[in-house]
Amino acid sequence: MTPVRPSRVPNYLRKLRRLLREVAGEPLPERVHQLRTTIRRAETFLSAQDLGEKRDAAKLLQQLAKLRRRAGRVRDIDVQSAALRTVNIGQQEDAKARLLAELEEQRNRKEKKLLAGIEERFSPRMRERMRKVESAVVSAGDARVAVGKKSKPTPRRLWRALRDLVQTARQAQPFTPRSLHQFRVQCKKTRYLAELLPGNATLLEQLKTIQDAIGDWHDWLTLTQNAAKITGPAQSALLAHLENVTQAKFTHAVRTSKRIVDEIEVAASVLKAGIEREKAELKATQAPAKKKTPLRVVSAVRKHVAG
Repeated sequence: MTPVRPSRVPNYLRKLRRLLREVAGEPLPERVHQLRTTIRRAETFLSAQDLGEKRDAAKLLQQLAKLRRRAGRVRDIDVQSAALRTVNIGQQEDAKARLLAELEEQRNRKEKKLLAGIEERFSPRMRERMRKVESAVVSAGDARVAVGKKSKPTPRRLWRALRDLVQTARQAQPFTPRSLHQFRVQCKKTRYLAELLPGNATLLEQLKTIQDAIGDWHDWLTLTQNAAKITGPAQSALLAHLENVTQAKFTHAVRTSKRIVDEIEVAASVLKAGIEREKAELKATQAPAKKKTPLRVVSAVRKHVAG
């Protein structure tokens, strides 16, 4: 992994405005999912910026976090429903149908809250704030280029994020359901940071693999917990099946995470070495400043030549 220069400024906020309009018009599962992930990326990107006026950015991040949580609740139901439709255990079809119906009711309630949140927060004032923050990001980037400063984020910041990710995984051993879920959240943030720097295709694929494995397990875990509340203990066959699948997904997620963390640790070492090498090369190319001859020495030399 070689240190690279940051890519151009992403248009996360522009894409976000489009998605908010689309979700408000028709909250399809894929649109809700894109809205949630785009907000995550926008949060990571804005947090990495050094803006002169931070009040608008802070307020915007606060508003986006609320929308992201509401979109996440809708997305959770969508994924649970999709997972439940793959279950086929014969005599439990009636229980499965009742559970699907209940999930649909939950989806409708959470969808209404999401749409209300968009209508409340995606106001003309919020859209104007988004444009102001977007303009401030571009201006800050131009100012850094004008004075020869590096844009944010930097490869060193990515290396630190990878180092912390590996350290978290090591300290969490053995993984528990809670620590594994928290580890996935950290993987998300690290992945979105890596996306802001080009040349990280392998790393992005590694982080996505971890996210997908842990996310798949967590979706089944949430479905199992939801089923236990909705159907009750009477539907033991369905719950037993869901619990078995969830345990298998957990085992797979833990194994996948351990394997890829080892790979990421090696990649982080290569990245750090590249950063240090680039730093040394830059230092070597800078010509040392010439020492000025003191005036008294010049005067003495002149007198000696004249005499």
